Amino acid sequence: MARILIDRFRSPSSFPWYRIVKEYVSGGKCLEIGGPSSIFRSQSEIPIYPYLGSWDNVDFTHRTLWSQHVDCGGARVSNGHFIGQQFTADATLLTAIDSGTYDLVLSSHVVEHIANPIQALTEWKRVLKDDGRIIAVVPEGARMFDHARTTTSIDHLLKDFRDGIREDNLSHLPEIFQYHDISMDPAANGWKNFVARSKTNGEVRALHHHVFTPESLVKLFEVAGFAVDLATRVRPLHILVSGATSCNRSSERSFG
Repeated sequence: MARILIDRFRSPSSFPWYRIVKEYVSGGKCLEIGGPSSIFRSQSEIPIYPYLGSWDNVDFTHRTLWSQHVDCGGARVSNGHFIGQQFTADATLLTAIDSGTYDLVLSSHVVEHIANPIQALTEWKRVLKDDGRIIAVVPEGARMFDHARTTTSIDHLLKDFRDGIREDNLSHLPEIFQYHDISMDPAANGWKNFVARSKTNGEVRALHHHVFTPESLVKLFEVAGFAVDLATRVRPLHILVSGATSCNRSSERSFG
């Protein structure tokens, strides 16, 4: 408990993982999926935006529950430090982006919202250069409103991939309705609103289709073809995973 309280007030720069992540992103040409993300801004939990070389963003629509973008073809948006191109595309099908375009793919609290994450990660890997890298932040189910749900198995994720599960899939709704801890989800604005929103998830993409631990998240990224060399918990409830498109990387994992 004492360590948790101390860590809560430590600067991100005091953690070993931050030095590694900062080095990975510095000067890179970045595509973020589902940004801009407050977690990457200055003075936040993982403040890496200031070190990017450039930044573009992709979202499934121009208006989401978390952000709004001008939807006019060549629209440009800002993450607070850089002006970049805004793409409107599904995370599993980035057809407007050429293969091998980016040094870095970045995402925060996106993977759990994707019904077919192996399909998405395969597509994210396609738009990376041969020596590219992915950095993803995902909530740990045990530390949030998913705490009563079962961790999604890699076999389940592989089946979703083989079956070509679409992003409007609602097969997890019964489990979600049974185990979702609404008391830990004030943004849902009550159970009635949560149920109504969930039934239209193809339009809003708010559901957590899948629940992860650090270990299961690493397996997912490895199955998708990434060489994971960093996996760590980040306060207060995040899992941070980084992987390279190349396998010539040393592994540094910490699940503490």
